[in-house]
Amino acid sequence: MATQGVYEGLLKFSLRLYKQTACKDAQVDNIVCSPLVIAAGICTLLVGAQNTTAKELHSVLQVKASIDRLRDYFTEHITDLTTYAPYASMRVTSRTYSEQELPLNANYAPRVKSFFETTVKSVDFRHSHEAARQEVNAWVSQQTASKIRDLIPPGIVNAGTSSILLSAVCVQGFWRSPFQWRNTRPQEFHVDSKNSVMVNMLYQDGSYKMAHSEVLRVRALEIPCKGDKVSMVIVLPDAQDGLALLQERLTPTRLCRLLSNLRLVMNVELSLPKFTINSSIALKDMLCALGAKELFSPFCADLSGMFESDRPPLADVIHRTFLQVDEGGMDAALWCAMTTSAGCASLPFYTKRFIVDHPFMFLIKANEPDVVLCLGSVRKPRT
Repeated sequence: MATQGVYEGLLKFSLRLYKQTACKDAQVDNIVCSPLVIAAGICTLLVGAQNTTAKELHSVLQVKASIDRLRDYFTEHITDLTTYAPYASMRVTSRTYSEQELPLNANYAPRVKSFFETTVKSVDFRHSHEAARQEVNAWVSQQTASKIRDLIPPGIVNAGTSSILLSAVCVQGFWRSPFQWRNTRPQEFHVDSKNSVMVNMLYQDGSYKMAHSEVLRVRALEIPCKGDKVSMVIVLPDAQDGLALLQERLTPTRLCRLLSNLRLVMNVELSLPKFTINSSIALKDMLCALGAKELFSPFCADLSGMFESDRPPLADVIHRTFLQVDEGGMDAALWCAMTTSAGCASLPFYTKRFIVDHPFMFLIKANEPDVVLCLGSVRKPRT
């Protein structure tokens, strides 16, 4: 029951965060975020958060479980995620960089290590902040096979930076039934009711699990990776301009109902645009809107379980993502950096053709255990 409560809470957090991201970046063509990665980062903060700061972070995550229960949940699920080889590659990484002259609480490092195998490394932010920034970026680049090269941009780290908390999930999956390169062809993609662009469209006839929701006015199709441990679900509005309505109406209950109603359909004609998303999102304002106000406030943030004496606020949260979808499969690197400073129905017949030629939502999910790894939307495919 406790595990189910954590799952439901994190799913609520996932949708709230996605909607905040979509609202803030309404003019951005394509977005993707990994609430799992961000939640993992928040949990490393919870290890050191006290009093009101801790209560606000629990509220943001939509869970009432203790930090030990959260640790058990993430440890169990992340351990399962890393056993997907050879069909899919799933790597989870976490590290904290701390100012060497700002002593950490003696209990912090061993506690976060037990949480996510998080390593803690001391660096000289105070006197060599640029070198420290480059060291952080070099480590992230190495962990992501150079897919994310500049996680922390210039200007974020300065002499007053006390720590950087990093968490990531890197996912690579190969389609169970790869798209044939020879079938990829240019096709029109309707950005809205008045504008369209030409994109490279993947094409395949096959059997897929599908569902339809009258309430959300969408169809969903699941594309499994080899081994069936990971899959991508495309959520396509019935109308060309239906993405906004979908985002407005989507709730955890409706999403769960849509996913649970996925049923195998034979001889489906699938057309899906190739796309790549490489984005960076500053989450401070969004997390404040979700309730984490004290964490970012000087003289109010209580991270006394992390630092021995000073109580620096969190400066910002940077969420960097890379996602590529092509004929062979999907490749994703999902990173989060936190810096401190001083109703469904049966399928209608027409779903035999699933032509993704207008804006859509997608999610990448692990199936054993059942975990949403990331959520996103595509308004104008780019490669």
